[in-house]
Amino acid sequence: LEDLLEDINCALCIGDPGAVVIRSLCTDSRQVISGSLFIALEGETVDGHDYIDSALENGAAAVMISNKKDFNFQAYDQKNVVFVKVDDTQEVLGRVASRFFGNPADHLTMIGVTGTNGKTTVT
Repeated sequence: LEDLLEDINCALCIGDPGAVVIRSLCTDSRQVISGSLFIALEGETVDGHDYIDSALENGAAAVMISNKKDFNFQAYDQKNVVFVKVDDTQEVLGRVASRFFGNPADHLTMIGVTGTNGKTTVT
C-alpha cells in the first residue's frame, strides 16, 4: 500500500500502509477479497462510503475515503485495517490503479495522424 500511495497527498492515514500488501483494487464492496484496497467513491445515487462495513466483512485490508466525509474511525479501532483519507477518491483512484497495474501507459506508443485527406483510411 505504501508504494501505491507514493506522492499522493493523504489528509490522514490511520494504520501502517507499509505493513499491508494489496492484492486487488475495488470500488464495489461485493467484489472485495482478502487483501483488497476498497476505494469509496461518491456517485450520483450511491455513495461507496455506505458500503465500508461490507467491504471490511469481505476482507478489505485498507479503505480509502474522501476527506469531505465525516468518518468515525473509533468504530474500527479493533480491526487491523489501514484507513486513508484523500481529497478526491475519484482522482486518486486513477493514479493508484495505474501504479497497481505497473503504469501501463508508460508502455504505449502514441501516433498522431494529421492532414486533410486519408485519416479515416489510415486509422
